[in-house]
Amino acid sequence: MVLDAVAAQGLTLIERAFTVKEAQAAREAFVTAASQIVQPVVLIDGKPVSGGRPGPVAAALRREFHRHAELS
Repeated sequence: MVLDAVAAQGLTLIERAFTVKEAQAAREAFVTAASQIVQPVVLIDGKPVSGGRPGPVAAALRREFHRHAELS
């Protein structure tokens, strides 16, 4: 469902390894899994990501995820 949500938002998904430093410097971050909805990440090792608040992409993906789940 998350892949569908990414496509519905007109985003491109790239899967690759990254460092903790890269993640901490990201505009925003989130985690997801087959059994979990999109969950924004606001702290990594005690350092804020994206000002310590959920970002608009994670929020949009979470909404789209719920929309797809309700239609399934």
